[in-house]
Amino acid sequence: MTENETPLKLCRKWSEMAPGCFDTLDVLCRESHEEMGVSDVCDLPIGAAYEYLRVKCHLEKDGRARLASELTGLYIWRKHKVIYNFDHTLAQELVAQADAITEDDKIPTEILLRPPYPCVYIQTDKPLAGDSLPLKFMAWIEEDANSHVREFRVQSFSDDMEHTKTFMLELTKPTVYDCIYDTVATTAKYHTFAKFQLNNIHIDESVRVVLRAMQLYLYVCSDQADIRENPKQQGIYRPRQPGQPIKDKFREIDMKDVGVVIGHTLRRAEQESSAPQATPSTDEAKQGNHKRPHTRRGHWHHYWTGPKSEPEQRKLILKWTHPILVGGYTDNVVTMFPVKE
Repeated sequence: MTENETPLKLCRKWSEMAPGCFDTLDVLCRESHEEMGVSDVCDLPIGAAYEYLRVKCHLEKDGRARLASELTGLYIWRKHKVIYNFDHTLAQELVAQADAITEDDKIPTEILLRPPYPCVYIQTDKPLAGDSLPLKFMAWIEEDANSHVREFRVQSFSDDMEHTKTFMLELTKPTVYDCIYDTVATTAKYHTFAKFQLNNIHIDESVRVVLRAMQLYLYVCSDQADIRENPKQQGIYRPRQPGQPIKDKFREIDMKDVGVVIGHTLRRAEQESSAPQATPSTDEAKQGNHKRPHTRRGHWHHYWTGPKSEPEQRKLILKWTHPILVGGYTDNVVTMFPVKE
């Protein structure tokens, strides 16, 4: 990976087009928290970038609306410059969960409000099947400075890293599935997108993009995730020291590999499940209950920790139950667990 294959390319482009833009946003960031009461879950509200583009750049309304989300995401991301590089097999498994989401999937929206970093950049190491998932995207939590409504924001990148497109899911309900209704109603007021069917609900294609991207985001937020430092980048990584200016150098990027072990194990399980079946034993033939090896899909589960008598000490934990290979002849059940170094 080169620096032009990361969000650094657009960060530098903004610094050239609008010199001092990030310094001005520093001021607006402080004001949004101190004077407008924006919570800590949101680093910079998009409204601040929108106002900057109106006053300082004199952009028309359409231009401000299109670029405010991009500028906001870049402003937040460049502070930590974290990149999660996903194994494509793990990413494909997570994306499949998004397409199969139902109202029984009670993923609490509160989980999204506790990310490891204010804004993360997520990519896959290889293309996935289908073209709806943004393979390169930033994700963060937005909060409207006036209404304080929160959103899960996804900013996808073009292949050349020159342009972005924004998607969002309003976090107005206790679970992710319930938030879909409000988001569909909001987007229908302003846009017309291709529709698709999800459990008898007609949903904008844009919402599906968000749900797919969210699965990868949730994984990096989950407990015991298979995440490790990228060895090549670790050799040159030089984190910015507190109080030092941001230089937007490639050495400031903190790259993490996601799903190295799980992805390999999933591919191995897929090979076994698709391999020609061996002849069942005499006992199995008599019982008639042998099934072709297959993979049982992974899923999310969550639980609370901490005493109920001390609500402020309680913590919501999210875990991903890994896929299970069922029915192999050598191993009846192989559960896939991440390996921590």
